[in-house]
Amino acid sequence: MAGSNIRVLIVEDDLRIAEVNRRFVEKVEGYEVVGIATNGQEARDQLELLQPDLVLLDIYFPDMDGLDFLSVMKEEFPVCDCIMLTAAKEVDTVVEAIRYGVFDFITKPLIFARLQQTLQNYQEFRQKVREWKQDREQISQAQIDELIARTGTKKPAEARVIKGIDQITLDKIPFVCIDERSLSFYRSKT
Repeated sequence: MAGSNIRVLIVEDDLRIAEVNRRFVEKVEGYEVVGIATNGQEARDQLELLQPDLVLLDIYFPDMDGLDFLSVMKEEFPVCDCIMLTAAKEVDTVVEAIRYGVFDFITKPLIFARLQQTLQNYQEFRQKVREWKQDREQISQAQIDELIARTGTKKPAEARVIKGIDQITLDKIPFVCIDERSLSFYRSKT
């Protein structure tokens, strides 16, 4: 099903914001919004009936807490992914969402370019997983790092720039691991 759209459920209590979110999502190729839920019961019902691939979830609702819903969602629908779209910015809230495995956490007011990049990253993530599952049983550490980074913008620890060496020079070094202590030892010998 490589050509099928990613099915999205929007869980947002403000119908106007939900509609804006729907329009933004559907501007991104490869996505379709299959439902909008404005309260906890609708969210549960639609999650069960529609079985979306992805939920865009707010945290603040009159009748539920989005993090509690995320907890239930991850327990009952573990293959459904989640992106938080919320005004919540409290450290504990963000950390809890990350612990529940959200793909991304985007704060309101929503900027289309930010959502678009996340949705493209999510498509790329799903595509890589699908390809790797077809090709092999196991993946390499580099592939694991790529999946964990999700966006391709994060670099593994080995790729960080070391003080005194620019990235171009570091790229030319024929070994993978260099640290500050090794560099100091090398400098003292030259």
